[in-house]
Amino acid sequence: MNEFIPRSRLNQVIQQRNTYKEQLEQIQKELKIAQEKLMLEEDSLTYLMKIHHLLGCMIQKKMIKNL
Repeated sequence: MNEFIPRSRLNQVIQQRNTYKEQLEQIQKELKIAQEKLMLEEDSLTYLMKIHHLLGCMIQKKMIKNL
């Protein structure tokens, strides 16, 4: 069941496909950047939590030493 598709319609569909493909690629790039930022923020939070823990340990030792 081959239907004749006008060349103009075919070109329009190809253009729409290309537009959607470009939009998808842009979204994928933005997603990758967002994931990288999230990983950096997660690393920063981990470091801050380690610093907090170490400071807490230092304070406890100082308090025990002063008793």
